[in-house]
Amino acid sequence: MQNIDVKRLRTKAVFKIVMLGLIVSLVPLFAICGFLASAGLVSLQWGDQPLTGFRAILAGPFIGLSLAIFFGLFNSALVSSGLMLYGLIRPLKIEYYPKEND
Repeated sequence: MQNIDVKRLRTKAVFKIVMLGLIVSLVPLFAICGFLASAGLVSLQWGDQPLTGFRAILAGPFIGLSLAIFFGLFNSALVSSGLMLYGLIRPLKIEYYPKEND
């Protein structure tokens, strides 16, 4: 593991990290919830309308994607501004594993 000190991260990098993490975690979670809702074990709701059956299977991943985008944009803006303020006080220390060359 190696360390690097940076003064500031690009906002684009923060958005990529946060959005990728939320999409990779929320879309499969809501796809599972959609499958379970189609079996009648849980219920998904869009607005005031409950989703069951085949509609729940189709809507589950889209609900997860829309939530990931909404929370991702909001959280990325907060994380990015917080890291910018922290970068004014002292440099950020990032630990990373270097890429192995083939």
